[in-house]
Amino acid sequence: MSDLSDVSLLDRPAPEAAPSEPSFEAKLQFLSQFGAGGVGHSGHVLLDHLKGTAALLEAWGVDEAVRDAGLFHSVYGTESFQRAILTLDRRGDVAAVIGERAERLAYLFGAMTKRSFMLALAPRGPGMLTLQDGRQEPVARSDLKDLAHIFTANWLEQFPRMQPRQRADAGPRLRGLLAWLDEAGHKALSDTYGFDASSRVVRGPIGAPRAGEIRTLEGIVPTDLQLQLSGLMDRNIWRYGWRANSTQVNHSFWHSHFGGGDENSLDNCEKELLGRPLITPVIALWKLICDQVVGDHVPVRVYANGHTFGGDGHMHTDSAQPDYFTTIYYAHPQWEANWGGETVFFDQGGRDVIRSVFPIPGRLAVFPGDIPHAARTPSRDCPALRTVLVFKSRARKAHDGPSLL
Repeated sequence: MSDLSDVSLLDRPAPEAAPSEPSFEAKLQFLSQFGAGGVGHSGHVLLDHLKGTAALLEAWGVDEAVRDAGLFHSVYGTESFQRAILTLDRRGDVAAVIGERAERLAYLFGAMTKRSFMLALAPRGPGMLTLQDGRQEPVARSDLKDLAHIFTANWLEQFPRMQPRQRADAGPRLRGLLAWLDEAGHKALSDTYGFDASSRVVRGPIGAPRAGEIRTLEGIVPTDLQLQLSGLMDRNIWRYGWRANSTQVNHSFWHSHFGGGDENSLDNCEKELLGRPLITPVIALWKLICDQVVGDHVPVRVYANGHTFGGDGHMHTDSAQPDYFTTIYYAHPQWEANWGGETVFFDQGGRDVIRSVFPIPGRLAVFPGDIPHAARTPSRDCPALRTVLVFKSRARKAHDGPSLL
């Protein structure tokens, strides 16, 4: 006798397979379909920015929903990015591609105000986001944590393309993210901004250069101070028309004076540097130079120079006084091998170059003031302003009194 139950089982149609989740490639195709590859964003195209943000999140080990929210975080536009590729009536379509949780995070990221987000991250934050239309949206701590990772990845993806001032100004605000980030994201943000003071290399005093010595130093200036200094150079501080000395008559360069007299002055200019919030990072750098290199010196001239193609400085010396040093800090945030801009040093007769110092960002060059030297122009290929901070200093004397800085 046949087993009819077996026959009926064979005759039944196979159950339908559960629909599979859209692949990452399908999600990219969805973004492309709605024009993400043709919209500009932060010197890039939007699609590349979204992919870069998602790649950072994936590298930090977040779950797929947070990664996908990062991939779609700007599709509805944001407070600072107004070129939305999708309207809010498409939220259901987006949820069908990346899931409801990821879509909600992408929606919140685009709809919230940055100020309310930073307030919500505070230790006693309100647990509420203010949306750009004025509505209040309750938000769970788990959502804030996910949004903190997306916000950080979004920022760091754009960081290499940002203007120095934008990078520097954001630093204090970004510190509030650290408590919400997992280890990998925390490290990425801390390394970029130098937030982790415990990771800094603590050095003993290096000491001033000897007579005739040109000393270059790297790794002395902390990352956060480097960002503040390059941000200062990106502000409207410049006047055009400065010359290295009286022999330079045919062309000039950019200059910003912070303190001190003329090129022959030996007067202590500490008082001129006080009470000026704009140059707080300049004072911090000077203190570091004293602590690490020149010792108990007083500043006699402090200024910044900016050079573009064709704006060489002429050979000159700064002072023949004993215990007088010049310290140059290269403040531009990036520099490439083909951009030129070296500081060249000559023998005392000015007949030959004895040393050339390449303007690596964050580098210090320290030397006695009687060594002839000149700034060489950036090359024609260089798109950037070569910026230096210059400190002319001498040993502190009894009449100077203790430091005011």
